[in-house]
Amino acid sequence: MFARPAQAIETSGTAHAAVGGGYDSNAGRDLDGLSQGDGLLLGTLQLDGALAPAEGSFNLSGSYDLGAKRFFTLSEDDLVAQDAQLEGSGQVGPLTLGLDGRAKDKRSRGGDRDYTDLSAGALGAGRAGKVPLRLDLGVERFLYHPDPEYDFTGPTLAFSVTVPLPAKQRLIFSLGGSLRGYDPASRDGSGQIRADRTGSAGAMWRYRGKVIGEVGYDFLADGSNQFGRSYQRHRLAGSVALFLPFEIALAAQGALQITRFPDGVALSPELMLATDDESTNSLSVSLSRELPAGLLVELQGAGYEADYATNGLHYHRATVELRLGWQY
Repeated sequence: MFARPAQAIETSGTAHAAVGGGYDSNAGRDLDGLSQGDGLLLGTLQLDGALAPAEGSFNLSGSYDLGAKRFFTLSEDDLVAQDAQLEGSGQVGPLTLGLDGRAKDKRSRGGDRDYTDLSAGALGAGRAGKVPLRLDLGVERFLYHPDPEYDFTGPTLAFSVTVPLPAKQRLIFSLGGSLRGYDPASRDGSGQIRADRTGSAGAMWRYRGKVIGEVGYDFLADGSNQFGRSYQRHRLAGSVALFLPFEIALAAQGALQITRFPDGVALSPELMLATDDESTNSLSVSLSRELPAGLLVELQGAGYEADYATNGLHYHRATVELRLGWQY
């Protein structure tokens, strides 16, 4: 009897590393009256990989992003951010079933905005005719290291439908929700421990041709049992990427949003700014060009703004960065 030959494994992956410098007008992401600007040095690393049997229906993919910033004078705002994701899936009849996980972590030297966000879950994907469907069920654990009052754990749900359209277009509809049970440190004056329910809905148009573009609308509602913690957010966002003359790549993205607070006050806007990069109006533009030997030079400018009119608080931040990268 002959032994069955080992099945070949196909692998793929990319790597990108960059170093550079720039300026941040609000290094600590503080509200008006407290913000300070500073120059900085930065470094980034991005790794993506996947493996699968040459003849099989199982796939394993993962990614890891690392970023670090070192400010010239505001050393307490030096920052290290990490984001790791892993997904394994396999074909079971007409369905794709799998498991996934993600870990995000941000640390500053001063420690006043450090957090860790962990999530894991199961996924199921299939098709209704030519329309792809996907359902994700999971659990999230969030740790805000400066104050356990904001730590929470709870289940999450996300559902998406992708509708293919002619001429390389797609419409993507999504629904999501979560339950968040907070740490006992969140107990208010009445002895009630904080508990939130979130719900979201969105629609996005996407085009993939010589120009890559997308425009989408998202609605997010966070309802809390504590005063001043609830909010509702409407967000319109879009992005475009294309090549200019001289092989220069242009990428731009922007977002406009309206945030409402049903109680008439926002008790923790600083936390929203520290943990959610998508909690502001924003505009960013980058120009990049490939160089010989796998090198890439990139110039990026960005601006961020938020207005907490109920509190009379405002947030402004502008950045400019120049990077030299290597990609494989």
